[in-house]
Amino acid sequence: MKIISGIVTYNPDLARLEENVSAIAPQVDAVLIIDNASSNIDQIKRGFGDRTVIIENAENMGIAYALNQIFRYAVDNGYDWVLTLDQDSVCYGDIIEHYKKYLHLPDIGNLCCAVKDRQNAEYYETILPDSDYKVVEKWITSGSFCSVEAYKKTEGFDNRLFIDWVDHEYCFQLRTNGYKIYLLRYIGIIHELGNGKTVKLLGIKENITNHSPLRRYYYGRNQIFVARKYPEMMSVRARLKVIVHESLRILFFEKRRFAKIHQLWKGVVDGFHMSLED
Repeated sequence: MKIISGIVTYNPDLARLEENVSAIAPQVDAVLIIDNASSNIDQIKRGFGDRTVIIENAENMGIAYALNQIFRYAVDNGYDWVLTLDQDSVCYGDIIEHYKKYLHLPDIGNLCCAVKDRQNAEYYETILPDSDYKVVEKWITSGSFCSVEAYKKTEGFDNRLFIDWVDHEYCFQLRTNGYKIYLLRYIGIIHELGNGKTVKLLGIKENITNHSPLRRYYYGRNQIFVARKYPEMMSVRARLKVIVHESLRILFFEKRRFAKIHQLWKGVVDGFHMSLED
């Protein structure tokens, strides 16, 4: 069984990337970095070129495009599994061994783990299963242990999404093709979601990401697009409720609130107008 870890970089913090690569390299057969035209690419090559394979894109092609490059490399070079990591994630030293314990599960598309968020000091989007694992509808890219065989049965990551909801759309593709996404009762990576923090409103905890207006645009656009693309798995009405809630969080707790809300709802409108055809 051959395992490769794939990391997409864009102007990464080199010290954090060093932690990332150092943590995963001893656990896998190879580490592949796809760089999306970072301004510090020369430093990346000097610092990591001897421990990794680095593929440079001449421009920022987006997360989806780079993930497809990782998986095509895995297919072409005979790898069976891909561990995908964000550039600022750091995995624990037993993550691969832990995943290997569950390779007997049926119809694996992705094996996923719980995440500890640096900024919030809480688990991001995570309710640990009561048992050793549970089947979930979708999960984030970072820390996912992905079947290459399952990838070959899909159309790959949707390049049109660029960033945000790229991972969730891929999970829906896996499920459409009969595969399952398993969340394990295991915390496998330390991750960072934006410039996040936890706040309270009327006694209710809210997780604030402080993403940029541009990220808010893709957040709104891609949720609506994905819900339209997979109506049997996700309701557009439900996503609109989530986006309204997110707008209120931005309004009450974030800076540049009006620019962010404007871009968020511009994305929603564009999401309704995107063609569902490739």
